[in-house]
Amino acid sequence: MKRIGIFTSGRDAPGTNAVLRAIARTSFEHSYEVIAFRNGMEGVVSNHSFLMDRSYVSGILPIGGTILGTSLSDPYLENHNAMKDTKKIQEKLSITSFIGVGSFSTMKLCAFMKASDIPVIGIPATIDNNIPGTDYSVGFQTAVDYVSRSLDRLHSTASSHHRVFLVEVMGGQCGWIALHGGLTGGADLIIIPEKSYSVQEVITHIRRREGEGKFFSIVVLADTAGFPVDISDKEKQQIDDHNGLLQFLSHEISKETGMETRQLILGHLQRGGSPLASDRLLGTLLGNASVESVRRGNTGVLVGQVNGQIEYTDLESIKEKRPVDLQLLNTAKIFF
Repeated sequence: MKRIGIFTSGRDAPGTNAVLRAIARTSFEHSYEVIAFRNGMEGVVSNHSFLMDRSYVSGILPIGGTILGTSLSDPYLENHNAMKDTKKIQEKLSITSFIGVGSFSTMKLCAFMKASDIPVIGIPATIDNNIPGTDYSVGFQTAVDYVSRSLDRLHSTASSHHRVFLVEVMGGQCGWIALHGGLTGGADLIIIPEKSYSVQEVITHIRRREGEGKFFSIVVLADTAGFPVDISDKEKQQIDDHNGLLQFLSHEISKETGMETRQLILGHLQRGGSPLASDRLLGTLLGNASVESVRRGNTGVLVGQVNGQIEYTDLESIKEKRPVDLQLLNTAKIFF
């Protein structure tokens, strides 16, 4: 009989519970046991575990976040004995394979476990969609939907008051949420980390819209977008954090256009709420496929979906975060 150890790590994403439910239900179908660890990798190293049963995953499909809890800490960096402790726990609990569910950092942790000869499978669950080996990560579509609907609401107030709104969204050093959310929410300009931009470009675009009789603009900005290319080193030093960048851009736009500006940070609201059907489905498929992979003895891989098909990627090949395809940004410009 196989024993699967599961944990969720990194920042939470809607649809993660669908993954856990699928792992558990598929495991029970094969008469496997499931050992669940609470609070991310901290729970693995400290053996904060319990034997999961059917009742634990009953009714969790529509619930956001993760019922196991999560953490951002990396015990392998903080404790040199953490890997040895993990191996001891694996042996003590007779775990056939771990399945780690979470963000890019979680996949890196899983790769480290594989390199240390610990059987593990990774499942991408992050709103940032920045993990190679899958078209979409669990949680991304739900986050994009929230951004899109938020922009829908902003349009009426922005147009009524003739204002420029600067809307900051998350992204994990990539522009997936900003680009997809901005495009589907009718943003008038999208700024992402993968593409340089200038203050003058933003101002020119807003003025052009004004000349066309559009006396408002909604600018979507990824939270890790870089500095504009046309500002001085002194100005960069005066921008002490990303909120400072929002304030700087807001001030420059207001000064140059005379238009009233507002700043809106959507923040952690993008992570919360019940997952969309698409994320529930993706989480279910990836969770099921991960157990089937354990059944075949195929570990050390990330389970993803590419072009509608389940694909397996070597965890150790995941080196860098996956940037957006700039062709989509070029398409979005048609609608600016």
